Amino acid sequence: MSRSKKIRLYLIDDHLMVLEGLKSLFADVEDINICGSSTSAEAAESEVAKSKPHVMLMDIRLPGISGIEACRKFKEIYPGIKIIMLTSFLESRMVTDALEAGADGYLLKQIDSEQLYSSVRQVTQGEIALTPSATRELVTSIKGNDEHEKSDHPFAQLSARDIRIAHAVSLGKINKEIADELGLNEKTVKNLLTVIFTRLGINRRAQLAVLYEKYAKAAED
Repeated sequence: MSRSKKIRLYLIDDHLMVLEGLKSLFADVEDINICGSSTSAEAAESEVAKSKPHVMLMDIRLPGISGIEACRKFKEIYPGIKIIMLTSFLESRMVTDALEAGADGYLLKQIDSEQLYSSVRQVTQGEIALTPSATRELVTSIKGNDEHEKSDHPFAQLSARDIRIAHAVSLGKINKEIADELGLNEKTVKNLLTVIFTRLGINRRAQLAVLYEKYAKAAED
């Protein structure tokens, strides 16, 4: 998105004081405009349709539908919207669940204002915004610390869905094709690939394709 165009930001948090605080934080930010706010995901549904935000900043623990479920739902209805989870809770399972639901970021409420502004801008450019502590939790979660989880073959760390994605990558399929095949949205596939790359210690699709071919050959032997 061009920096000359204002980013439309929608807020969801069940605490009015938090909402007012966020509105105050963004009040003087020239390139970001608060286009609406709600105290629950259900209340946001009709408002989002009218306000057409580029980015949603959403708490994870909400009354009714949780932030993670709301993220999944909004992504299905509005796949172009970027969603950042803003929470006080840091648990590895929450981080991975949020990314698998299609979230574009995971931030803690202790984040400073400049980092918050930067993260909102970052996700509009197609990047994932994670606070350093959330990144550490993600790495810890997907690599694991227990010796019994280790295996001679790196694919032992992957789920059946991860292996299907690796297979699709080895066939040269793009994210949209993989998403259609697995019944996921494209952003979720992108996030899952990020998790797979981290688990395997790689950073390119070509590397994943090579590893899958070795895995498939070993399975045949």
